[in-house]
Amino acid sequence: PVPGLLEASLPGSAFFRFGAFGWGEVTAWAASVPAGGDSLEVVYAPGGLQLTGGRRLGVVVVEGDLELRGGVELIGLVLVRGRH
Repeated sequence: PVPGLLEASLPGSAFFRFGAFGWGEVTAWAASVPAGGDSLEVVYAPGGLQLTGGRRLGVVVVEGDLELRGGVELIGLVLVRGRH
């Protein structure tokens, strides 16, 4: 179990209580979600990440720097530990 994680009644959903977890818990959760295993896309990058063009809906967690190019549109929660 992840501290601060509240399980929702709907399958494939997860909610976090704000302030109840640290960066390690966030990255552990993001890394544990299998591809296609959640209702929204979850992208976990243990280093830097470059996204180019298109639209992404979901959660993006980046340990390093995030570089956005070509008009990429992110809709959802984006957490970046490095620069953006």
